[in-house]
Amino acid sequence: MEINEILESIITGNSTLFTGSGFSYGTTNILGKSPITAVPLTEKLYKDAGIDENDNDLKNASHFYIDTFSEYDLIKLLRENYTITKVTDSHLTIADLPWKRIYTTNYDNALELASHQNNKLLTPIILSERIDQYKDKRTLCVHLNGYIDRLTPNSLYKDFKLTDASYLTTDFLISSWIDLFRSDIETSKVVLFIGFSLISDLDLSRIISTHSKRDNLVFIVKPNESQLLIKRLKKYGTVFDLGIDGLAEAIKQKQLTFEKPDDKEMILQSFTLSNVSGNSPKLKDKDIFDLLFKGDSNTDLIHYSLVNPDQYRYYIKREQIEDVVDYIKKGGKNILIHSDLGNGKTLFLEGLMDQLKNLDYRVYKFNKYYDTTFDEIEYLCTKVHRCILIIEKYSDHFDLLRKIALFRTSDITIIVSDRSIINDTVYLTLEKVIFEESYLIKDLNKLSLIEVTNLMQMISHYGLWGNYSSQKDDVKRKIITDDCKSSFRLFLLHLLASPDIKERFNKLLRFIKDANESFFDATLLILASNVFEFHLDLNKLIYILDDELINNPSFYSNDQLKEVLNFHESKIYVRSSILAQSLLSQPQFHHSLIILLIKVFRKLDNRTFDKNNYQILKSLVSFSRLQSIFNLKENSHFKAVVLNFYEEIKDTKFASKNPFFWLQYAIARLSSRDYPIADKYFQTAYSFARANDEFDTFHIDNHFARHILENEIYNGSDDTAMEQFIKAHNMLSVKTSVNENRHYPIRVATNYGRFYDRYYKNFSLQNKKVFIISCREIMLKIIEYKTSVDYERWNKSVMVCESELNRILDKEGDFKI
Repeated sequence: MEINEILESIITGNSTLFTGSGFSYGTTNILGKSPITAVPLTEKLYKDAGIDENDNDLKNASHFYIDTFSEYDLIKLLRENYTITKVTDSHLTIADLPWKRIYTTNYDNALELASHQNNKLLTPIILSERIDQYKDKRTLCVHLNGYIDRLTPNSLYKDFKLTDASYLTTDFLISSWIDLFRSDIETSKVVLFIGFSLISDLDLSRIISTHSKRDNLVFIVKPNESQLLIKRLKKYGTVFDLGIDGLAEAIKQKQLTFEKPDDKEMILQSFTLSNVSGNSPKLKDKDIFDLLFKGDSNTDLIHYSLVNPDQYRYYIKREQIEDVVDYIKKGGKNILIHSDLGNGKTLFLEGLMDQLKNLDYRVYKFNKYYDTTFDEIEYLCTKVHRCILIIEKYSDHFDLLRKIALFRTSDITIIVSDRSIINDTVYLTLEKVIFEESYLIKDLNKLSLIEVTNLMQMISHYGLWGNYSSQKDDVKRKIITDDCKSSFRLFLLHLLASPDIKERFNKLLRFIKDANESFFDATLLILASNVFEFHLDLNKLIYILDDELINNPSFYSNDQLKEVLNFHESKIYVRSSILAQSLLSQPQFHHSLIILLIKVFRKLDNRTFDKNNYQILKSLVSFSRLQSIFNLKENSHFKAVVLNFYEEIKDTKFASKNPFFWLQYAIARLSSRDYPIADKYFQTAYSFARANDEFDTFHIDNHFARHILENEIYNGSDDTAMEQFIKAHNMLSVKTSVNENRHYPIRVATNYGRFYDRYYKNFSLQNKKVFIISCREIMLKIIEYKTSVDYERWNKSVMVCESELNRILDKEGDFKI
């Protein structure tokens, strides 16, 4: 990076500043002297303590000084040395720039003083402070070693770091601020280090170990700096020996001629523009295998298979793509896509993005939260013409959607997607947050007859039917439509279940486990992240596993790992959600997985203020996801393993007072028919929910009603049955804006059939009357549901309940009410 480009990036406010001990050169402290750096400070402390030797151990020197004098004497010495009263014009110039963020290893107040003299606000921060307490993080100066104005006898041992670079680096790495710093490294055009010493400031190699983009790291050293230091710094970035004065002068000269660009040149990090390379690729058989079994899609092949499907037999175009395109062309602005895990949401969106791009729409897909996320939303909504925003797994991003709703104009189109089971629980929230007007819904769970035929023919073309290859087309079609219920997911699981393919991937995991335990843990966690639907990058993986071995090139260049994982810069992707689910469903890996999930939970629990971490923890406690991975319906002996997971994490900060956690734990106990314990946990969930204004008890009500009914069916008596039934029915039949037209209360009412079989014959006439009236009330609820909800969104549990209630009412139809 050239110096002019660096200066322009600094002036436009796209840069982060990191100052080291050399930055304070030229300032004056209250003694009228320049503040001394770590090495001479160590020498002075030893000398004042009567020790002539110097081992450059500042921490040890401090202890000797305190033993000789006192804590207060040390504090006085430090305050006199590092309380700055005068800065140079160069410091004023640098402090006056629009830095995105400022970090420093210095104790002194030089930056704060220079900012105040420029009439700018700069807030000093120490590592022990909570990152979520500060909304405007552009006004922060993070003091990694402590801040002189906060120095007290207590902070001397806690927040003030009189230690070497290795210990300081460790403290920084375990603090909450490291994530912000790494985000700044990734998102800043320039990260400028001034006066930085590799000896006394930071072990830079550990801080930026996973940062692949080194061309944005710039070091300013003093003129005639030692060539040894310059060579060492060049390993990390570009070095200029301008010094502070030279840099300040260069900035002032640049400001005379440079005009700041407008917002059109904003760098997007959270959103990615859909694009195709334009190269005509060669389609190989391996591409199909990688697509189906590894989930490794190729956007160029998708594009050309849509343009020329006869030549490129790669992508099964879903008929509903055209429905969405037509809807948008006619002015539609809100689209909801949903399907079960592995039924093709991502592939559908990739094909849809290609079609929309061809119509000159600018399609952006949300990737991850950064410090600039909300700024990017404002930019996209206000500056980009024919803009379409795609948010996958929208249930985790309502804050994002609220911000989009704030800035969107009439020409912004929003496409969201999620798993069907999740969408069923949150779509009303979606409507309140952003889809207040009409919207298009597309359910991808069933392949159409044309799509079944195309899929069948493609599998035949590439010889992937295995033992069924010689069968007639009718037999193959029935495998998809009947055995696999026209589900893309079930069909891929069918193919993966073939002995040769299944053994190939199981053998792969066993090989990784035997070869390297760290790599195996990392692989399990990455596969789990796909099924639990949260994002991992290399930084987070290293933090969670606390294993620097994962940063070794042998990890992300491992050929076996590449069979199931895709590494792109610092990002990690599971190649196929179907493959992930298939591998994790193998009982041989379950004990290792549950131990790993507990470790992950406890590690991330230390950083719940991070929105991404919070969403991961929320996903991990979801009983439905745990049930899916551990296949509890077929492997009931693993229920104890899952219950142990909840037991191990219940005392964490995330879980201990969280109504969502206690609800999930109650559901887990309910699934094991531990009714007395489940009852206690439901009450705990209610208690914490009532103390949280933002938590709606709707879901607790439904599951608690199910608990009441099931407990009475299995453990009740004629004396208590009707009382408990009325209690449950009142929860299910109540009409509120939250549960209106939702299928969950109806699904729970399916238990009325079993309740009827167990107790009805022994009811009094009055209780029979109450029971039949209750069944008819649920039938009315079903009618209202079917009337107000589009047919394609009807949940099958509603049909099951309707059948059960019809059975009861047909049999007791002559009962006089």
